[in-house]
Amino acid sequence: MSIKLENKYRIDQILGTLSKLGYRSSIVAGGVVRDAYFNLPINDIDIYIQHPNFMDNKPATAHCHDVGMLAVFGRSDVNLLDHMHGEFFNHLFTNKTTKPSHSGVNHQNDIVEIFSAYEPGPSYNRIEYQLIFTKDKPVNFVNDNFHIGLSKAYYDGQRMRFTHDFMHDADNKLLTVMGKNMTRSQFERIKTHYLPKMRQKFPDHDVKLAPYLQRSYSLA
Repeated sequence: MSIKLENKYRIDQILGTLSKLGYRSSIVAGGVVRDAYFNLPINDIDIYIQHPNFMDNKPATAHCHDVGMLAVFGRSDVNLLDHMHGEFFNHLFTNKTTKPSHSGVNHQNDIVEIFSAYEPGPSYNRIEYQLIFTKDKPVNFVNDNFHIGLSKAYYDGQRMRFTHDFMHDADNKLLTVMGKNMTRSQFERIKTHYLPKMRQKFPDHDVKLAPYLQRSYSLA
């Protein structure tokens, strides 16, 4: 099976710049990699970067706005990024003027800052970049905080990585809700906001709960 990552050249540029700046654990994760597997078009690219305040060795360029500007635009002298602190992201997420994510992510506690950016060009085919600064290393963040199995995939600049949870859902046409430390509010947010979008995108996939959630939660 040949899988083509859309906008790979541009993604490699961004991840390469982040690596040179000292953010070598950065990845692209979620929808863009999942949709590459299913040969679907993409609307945005989510780039996960460990926040410098939580890194063992803090890079010289440690202001998140500058990191994002340099990664996407190659410059940091103008403000081209929309910014939101992680603690307010749940409000953004539930605002009716914004679209919910398809990844089923527990955003509130583990994301520090988020920036959005559009590259110049016609609005009908512009790609939106989300630069998401996390407390944990990005790969750990995906494994621990992506709560739908079919979204647990990422690209690390070398190759696309499809986790066991992803492949289980893909092979069996499932959308499995998972997360061993999931709270009631997280579950309700996934059920209300993420799953309808995922069902719309993958209408032939059945929704199920991971066995360890079935005792406490219901999709009914």
